[in-house]
Amino acid sequence: MAKQAPQMLAVGDYIRLKKRELNSHQAYRAGVGEMSSFHEAVDGIILSIRNVHTGHLIDKTKGALDQYVVEVVYNRTFNARYASLRNAARGVEDPTTTPGWRKLRAVLRKSTEDGKLFSTASPALLTDSPLASLLDGWKIVKVWSQDLETLEKPEQEEAVEKA
Repeated sequence: MAKQAPQMLAVGDYIRLKKRELNSHQAYRAGVGEMSSFHEAVDGIILSIRNVHTGHLIDKTKGALDQYVVEVVYNRTFNARYASLRNAARGVEDPTTTPGWRKLRAVLRKSTEDGKLFSTASPALLTDSPLASLLDGWKIVKVWSQDLETLEKPEQEEAVEKA
């Protein structure tokens, strides 16, 4: 699947930080008896979008992407090597196939449709929201929206795949 520069971002979208050295996460993998350092892309689900001019949370971007800050729930939240079993099932390598990933994405989209937007700056996020009971040990990354690329498929490709 070819990655595209996003024209618009919305809460619940699946995204990746653009490939640049500064946007890579340093990680470690155990090889045969040795540790090696490598950089991996940061993928995740958009938790919130904030307009930097107004300070307000919004459900989707409009216009130039350089006017938004986005909070991303990093996919490691759903990887059993880095997270609890509450978030991820053991033996599942692709975080996007876990029930926790799919449920969080569905709840974010439903909440957005209902006009409820959340952020890590929202006191109610972990106490009085439909998100409160979903995850254990969230890993959140805050980025400028211009640093993102979408992993969403265009609607027409999805329709062809479903047929």
